[in-house]
Amino acid sequence: MTYSLRRTLAVRFSLTIFAALLLIALWAFLGAQRTLRTALDNGLVSALNLERDVLASGSTLPAHAGPTEFGEFVHNVNRFVVVRDARGNILNMNTALAGDLPIDSAGFALARDGGISWVTTPWGDERVRSVYAPVPTNSPAGMSVVQVAASLHPLAEENREVLFLLLGTVLLGTVATAFGAVWLAGSAVQPVGEITAQAEAIEAGVSGQRITAHADVAEFHGLVAVLNSVLERLDRAFQAQRRIIADVAHEPVDLATLAASAVQRVHPRAGGRALRFQGPWAGSVTALADPGMIGVLLDQLLDNAVRHTPPDTRVEAIVRANGGKVSVAVRDNGPGIAEEVLPHLFERFYRADPARSRTAGPGLGLTVAAAIAQAHRGSIRAANLPTGGLEVTVALPSDHAEG
Repeated sequence: MTYSLRRTLAVRFSLTIFAALLLIALWAFLGAQRTLRTALDNGLVSALNLERDVLASGSTLPAHAGPTEFGEFVHNVNRFVVVRDARGNILNMNTALAGDLPIDSAGFALARDGGISWVTTPWGDERVRSVYAPVPTNSPAGMSVVQVAASLHPLAEENREVLFLLLGTVLLGTVATAFGAVWLAGSAVQPVGEITAQAEAIEAGVSGQRITAHADVAEFHGLVAVLNSVLERLDRAFQAQRRIIADVAHEPVDLATLAASAVQRVHPRAGGRALRFQGPWAGSVTALADPGMIGVLLDQLLDNAVRHTPPDTRVEAIVRANGGKVSVAVRDNGPGIAEEVLPHLFERFYRADPARSRTAGPGLGLTVAAAIAQAHRGSIRAANLPTGGLEVTVALPSDHAEG
């Protein structure tokens, strides 16, 4: 099972950025939440100091002329101030809305004893933040503790707005990153596609072909060097093979005898397939060739037919003479080969679709057969039979056509 490296890189990069942005957003939200809470407390302290200054002058708290509706008062003012006596009873307040402002006994006791305390308590459907402090020395008689409170509802709304803003930023950042990651991953793997295209364009039988794409890029230098090294070794091997084939002594040989012997050699590997030789009598079809090399050629053709056809099928070797040419055809009644594969059957490294062809591997058997035929000034071709199966035919010059 294959997978897309481009898609994998894009997804992993996007998820990494998403996680990083989410952590940053969480950290920013906590920081914003703390900043807003600190700003609220500072506002309460400022209001407390202002009211203590009023009490220190011997005056009572002035009534606030603001809204009389609770929600509107919270939205516009959000400062509830009450002055309590030593028993906690309210003596003075800045708005009638603070008449039932809750009292925290521990915080009140601490302030009555001269300390300052901070308390968060529920108040109906609200939660309020209160600061308790003792009244100044010159305050009106009977006053003991001043309490300044603020509803936490506006703070909660601000926190939600900050959270939604940060989450929206994370979402937009992730989407933008995804597009960038797709482009970046495509740029990263594009050289691989170009190197592959150059490798696929290398023609069989042509020496000196090398891959030049991205050879100067550090990350791909090693890959290109390895591929070119393989091509160089294959070139040397095929050139040496051609020299050996070209240098061997050619004799007048009986093609029918060689074909019949090749059929006998492949019998142990037939696996239930019917092997048959068809040809004229011995000595009637001769060619000027190296018998060992022609034997290798026939072995490769028969072995390819046996390996790529189902059991209980038939494989034939047919020898013919036609004017100045003699030929041997290896025919089977197997599944044949897709038509688009036939022109590439004798090319090195060609890999067909395994779902549509019986020859999906990069084997060199047919390539070697083609090289041997070419070295003998012959030809090789393959064709699907009308009745089903494949026929590979090698034509060689007859020894009578030498002159």
